[in-house]
Amino acid sequence: MSRKTKKGSKKNSQKENIIKIEHELSEYQNFKKEEYTMLFTNYRLKTFSEWPFDGDNSCNPQALAAAGFYHIPTNTEPDATRCFCCYKELDGWEPDDNPWEEHQKHSPHCAFLTLSKSVEKLTVDEFLKLECERQKNKMKKYFHMKKEELKQHAGNVRAEMAKINR
Repeated sequence: MSRKTKKGSKKNSQKENIIKIEHELSEYQNFKKEEYTMLFTNYRLKTFSEWPFDGDNSCNPQALAAAGFYHIPTNTEPDATRCFCCYKELDGWEPDDNPWEEHQKHSPHCAFLTLSKSVEKLTVDEFLKLECERQKNKMKKYFHMKKEELKQHAGNVRAEMAKINR
């Protein structure tokens, strides 16, 4: 009797594991392709259609894309860029800025800067290490953003409570 129970438990456990794996795979299959396109220079380059400086300057779309940046313009910051790996955002570019030097200066620990070859030529192991760093940076940026939102909200609540206490 106990032998059947063990087998039955093992079968149920295996079924549960299969269901968990299928769920995780379905989550993986729903990943955002756009998130991964910025790994590749040619996709980053396509984001610079409205870049203010041309190819005659050192701060041109080709150099920025090669240095890991893609263009994220806003109404107030038309030259804003972001690194696909460390998520560092830079704006206020000058025509003679060197994107590699600026990247190194503002984000010296970016894993992309330490690569000795293009992303396309990475081994699976190298790619996974880079992706791990990229995801850590993405989460840091997300949590920092949420922390700032919470601080702002807390300040608003305090102001409202102060009005009530008057």
